[in-house]
Amino acid sequence: MCDSSSWWRLLSWFGDPVPIGTEKEPPLFSTQRFDSFQDIPQTCSQVLIFSHDPNFLKLIWDRLQPADRKTLQFARIDEENTTIAEWDIEKAVQTRYRADLDALQAYCSGEGNQRDIIQKIRPVLEGYCRNLYPSQFSDQDTLGVIVGKIQTAGNTHPLFPIVDDLDDANVYCRRYHHGENPNAALEPIDDGELLGFVRRTLTLTGAL
Repeated sequence: MCDSSSWWRLLSWFGDPVPIGTEKEPPLFSTQRFDSFQDIPQTCSQVLIFSHDPNFLKLIWDRLQPADRKTLQFARIDEENTTIAEWDIEKAVQTRYRADLDALQAYCSGEGNQRDIIQKIRPVLEGYCRNLYPSQFSDQDTLGVIVGKIQTAGNTHPLFPIVDDLDDANVYCRRYHHGENPNAALEPIDDGELLGFVRRTLTLTGAL
């Protein structure tokens, strides 16, 4: 239930299941017909909407009562596994997280300052983990703390298959953080190594 560009996100509210299509059918999701969603909760007990576009789902989310809505996502854990997990829609549409992802994607095409790009890797991975499991990782948890929590939980944690990738990225980025390396500004950057970590980050988050 995904394509090569992104994973499906799911917004549901309570009603009998109704076939309303997907965002692949433009007429249903056009501006002219968007208001028709307002009538659905009055005529059924459960509605499921699948979409690649978090901003589109946010428009619907904002029209529903908190007790009548829930967001989930099909999320990649590694190259072979997928899980259904909670999805924090508010964080998903935050400007910084989206902008950082866009910057990493642009770097794969040769755009961006290397040191600036390195500083975006950990926030993206932290945001990804928090969006998947908001009840397990707080806004204050750094990537190192997140890795520690996963390692402590062991192979029962759903993110355990990628914990080594997360740890590798954390160790790499520490070399270029002034709070963890006094000589961070002088640390040489290997373009091939950086590109590898950027690609791994995008792959882990389903953005490549």
